[in-house]
Amino acid sequence: MRSHYLVLGVPSTATADEVNRAFRLQLRTCHYDLFPDDPEAAERFRLHIEAGRVLRDPALRATYDSELAEVAERARVAFARVEEERKTRHESAPRFTRAPKAQPQSASPPPQSPFTGWGSILAVATVVTGVAALASQKNGWDQNVGQYRAKNGQFRGGLFG
Repeated sequence: MRSHYLVLGVPSTATADEVNRAFRLQLRTCHYDLFPDDPEAAERFRLHIEAGRVLRDPALRATYDSELAEVAERARVAFARVEEERKTRHESAPRFTRAPKAQPQSASPPPQSPFTGWGSILAVATVVTGVAALASQKNGWDQNVGQYRAKNGQFRGGLFG
């Protein structure tokens, strides 16, 4: 359930004139006769009428404010209880510690992979060069681009011709 103050868009410290102004303005924006295509307009209008009825009458507003304060106090107490339970549960929870890492049994260094250090860089360079060579053979390119262009009559001279 939304607060009547939120429905009308006024603070809880609003005066009677501010509540009246907000009530009339909100009724213009949600009246079901002005918005016949909106199926929720009648429900919004009913909520605004109820909020205006309660907040414009000083006795009803005082009762509503006291009920709102009681609900807020109950929520605060419940939240404090849950927070206290969470703290005690957290403090009583067992603490897990990480077991120390086991030391290797032998003093020999771990085996070296062939793909570490410069060996891996050379292996990658070899693979890349081989792929580039296969691609150039597939497309019919010779080692010298100028010779390829000269064979096909496309040589125009210059570096990039």
